[in-house]
This record gives sequence, C-alpha cells and structure tokens, in this order.
Amino acid sequence: DVEGEVNGIITYDRALIKLDIDSTNRLVSQLYKPAWNKRILIPDSELENYKWQMADREPEADWTEKEFDSCDWKSLNAPFLVSPNPFLLPGTNWEPEQTIYLRQEFYLGSLPENLSVKIYANQLEMEWYLNGQKVEVPDGIWGRKRHYSHKLVNDYKQYLQLGKNTFAIKLTPKSRKAVFDLGMYDSKTN
Repeated sequence: DVEGEVNGIITYDRALIKLDIDSTNRLVSQLYKPAWNKRILIPDSELENYKWQMADREPEADWTEKEFDSCDWKSLNAPFLVSPNPFLLPGTNWEPEQTIYLRQEFYLGSLPENLSVKIYANQLEMEWYLNGQKVEVPDGIWGRKRHYSHKLVNDYKQYLQLGKNTFAIKLTPKSRKAVFDLGMYDSKTN
C-alpha cells in the first residue's frame, strides 16, 4: 500500500514510476548473479552419488601416496554410512567396528585460489592425506541433519600439484551414527 507515502517507487495513482527502469534493472540484476565461481575438484554426494575407492583392510604403508596402485580397491558410492541416515542419499554401509580407507584421484590444470572442502561427517575419527602428506582435519562439526559444512582449507594448497593429485582418508567410526561424505572445490570471488 503506497497511500500517503512519499518515498514509493511509483505514485499512488500508478501514473508515474519514480525510478529509471534501466538503471534499476542494472542495479538489481547484480543480486541474481553468482557471488563466486566454483570449480569442483572432487564432487560430493549430496545430490548424486559419487564413487570413491575403498579398502576395508589396512593397506600397504604407502596407500596415501599418489603413485600407489589401488586398482584392486573397490569403487563404491559415497556417502559412507554405518547405519542409514534419512538426510543423505543411500551410499555404502560399513561395520561399526571397522576402519575403512578411502582414496580419490583428481586432476588440476591450474592451482586453486581458495581451496575448500564440503563435508558431512559425524561420529568419526579421521586422518586426511593429500599427495601423501598428512593434513590437519579442520575443527568443527560437519553436517547437522541435512546440512553440509564448508571449510576453507587454503593451508592444503602447498601439497597440490598440477596434474594428478590424491586425497586419502582413514575413517574409524565412534558410534553406529558414523557417516562421511566429502567434496573439494576451488572458489574465486567475482
């Protein structure tokens, strides 16, 4: 209702539009552009299952290295769950007392500007390795109900290389509610 208002966009009788339409469109259109450009390095499985290589027995000592031959590992869908989770896609189940080992290869044509992980993880002990280097797992709670968390991990960039890279993860569940899914992306602000 614009009756009695002097600061409306149009006059009360709608005879006069007080703002220039072209200028307003230019200003408002910026609100509908993406705030940042995202380059997915490792897809997550929030909307569609993505496969990781998995071993359910302790692998050889060099399993975190990018040159490790994992051709005999299983290729299984994420997310990885000890028991069903109604907020996630069905994925790969594993036993609550079992440690699993995951590997994901990805390729870089250019090094990332802002490296982030998108993660849903609960009730787990985790070890992360990037190209054989153990990296610090970010602090925090990762995933509540149906929400993934995004963590900036720019300190990992020092271990990345052009060409082939490997992200290796060791997961040990702490309860029957253990769950894990992860993606990695690069973002550039506009």
